[in-house]
Amino acid sequence: MYEDPKRVTKVDKLREQRDLCLIQNIPQFDDRSADAKKVGDYVAMSCSNETTKLVEMAIPYPSRHDRDTFQQEAVFRATGYVMTARRMENDSLERQRQQPQQPTPLQ
Repeated sequence: MYEDPKRVTKVDKLREQRDLCLIQNIPQFDDRSADAKKVGDYVAMSCSNETTKLVEMAIPYPSRHDRDTFQQEAVFRATGYVMTARRMENDSLERQRQQPQQPTPLQ
């Protein structure tokens, strides 16, 4: 694969598409109370078409093990994205709480 720059570019693009799918699907599955790994599993499953395209471009004749490995990577990445999204939301809420209340003008 590394000898074929066009193929490398295609694989990189497919990986970006898969990761974008993972990020975009987090709100659909994350209720903020479920285990992040469990949410990551669901998010990764929702992007299985993108993962399949990626593995088939990266490895011409992928084995079941290859496919499973790519799916495990998708779950790992999705779980990381879930944790990041939760952290960002918590940070945003905390900043809102810390801002001083502005006095309301008298009318």
